[in-house]
Amino acid sequence: MIPRQQSSSSTSSLLTNSQRLFASHLYQALQNETHSDQQTRSSSSSPNEPMNIIFSPFSVFMALSMTMCGASNETLRDMASGLSIPFSMDQFAEFKQQVMKPFMSKMMKQVLDKNSSELALANRIYVAHNATLVKEFQDFVKEAFDSQVETCNFEQNASNERIKINEWVEKQTNHLIKNLLPQQAVNRDTRVILVNAIYFLGTWKTQFDKKLTKNNQLFYLLNHDEQSKDRTCKVTMMNMSNAKVPYGSNNCYKWVRLYYSNTEFSMTLVLPESNPQQVTVESEKKLDEFISQQVASPCPFSTSETKLTTLSIPKFNIEYETSMSEILKQTPFSMTSAFQNSDFSNLSANEPLQISDVIHKAVIKVDESGTEAAAATAVVMTRCAAVSHKPTYAFIANRPFGLIIRHEPTETVLFMGKVNRL
Repeated sequence: MIPRQQSSSSTSSLLTNSQRLFASHLYQALQNETHSDQQTRSSSSSPNEPMNIIFSPFSVFMALSMTMCGASNETLRDMASGLSIPFSMDQFAEFKQQVMKPFMSKMMKQVLDKNSSELALANRIYVAHNATLVKEFQDFVKEAFDSQVETCNFEQNASNERIKINEWVEKQTNHLIKNLLPQQAVNRDTRVILVNAIYFLGTWKTQFDKKLTKNNQLFYLLNHDEQSKDRTCKVTMMNMSNAKVPYGSNNCYKWVRLYYSNTEFSMTLVLPESNPQQVTVESEKKLDEFISQQVASPCPFSTSETKLTTLSIPKFNIEYETSMSEILKQTPFSMTSAFQNSDFSNLSANEPLQISDVIHKAVIKVDESGTEAAAATAVVMTRCAAVSHKPTYAFIANRPFGLIIRHEPTETVLFMGKVNRL
């Protein structure tokens, strides 16, 4: 239930908490999937490393939130629960106006008004020429998400329409996200595609000196069993000496926060305290659980200004793409009713629709000057189918590590990831 006469800050905090919890749940779900895949592969004679992960929880959250605004009954309830959004079913119209609209429009307005060089956001809805959107839905997503609606002819020209959508995404992400929609994702039965694109470009507040960057440095990989010898690869490592940065630690983990020149944005990197030569499946699972728990908390990764004798981070460039449909059907999201026997009667005016796929793709590049990252999410909808002394500190990321890029004022988790191999 929405309390009466809430301040704008308290109503915004409802969705701030929601997107933080959703980011935590989605990170853990993607990591669990990666560990499961890796264990399956490890039974072979030559196991592979777990894949790197980079994704934008905010992009997925925004695309699904747009879609949820057209849901009703059980589908609405399940999508709200899956997005960790608390509200009473009979107060949804009030919730949209008092909570969702101010939160989403504020995010869009901050980006558009400032003409931010650091962050760009864009939403668009592509609708089949033989489909009709509910006017109230169309008006709301325009006001809250600044989302334009474009008519497409999926029935006769699905391939060209798919290419057009992919080109729009590529343009919005400075050409980092290409071919978001694979060929099989769009066909003559496609009715609506809701798309979010996000792009981030930040220079470090304190940049790494390229003269201190070293090639052929060891990066420790996952040991598949205790009998395995140390497994390593060679990376290019960026270095700083005697850097004063926000740093935190406990008995098991340590983390460092690096601010960008626009200090509204930061990257937090997280490592275990243990010897980098002791990278095991179990230790990585515990690291993922710790990261997930911290992201869900109101004050994640508390730090204090600390002088590090050494700060070493590898240069990296990673990509990740996935269909999130199966994950979103499972606990804790449990959005099955959005994919079958769905009720999107507040979105589609002329025929029942259901989600056929949720496609996500992300890229991140990190070097001495800063970070460039982008992501896009597409929710594809089709016609419903029938059915005590002063210690010294160092942070050397020469083993798998987690990363989080946040917009500090709104506590929005823009990107999350796990670098397992380079």
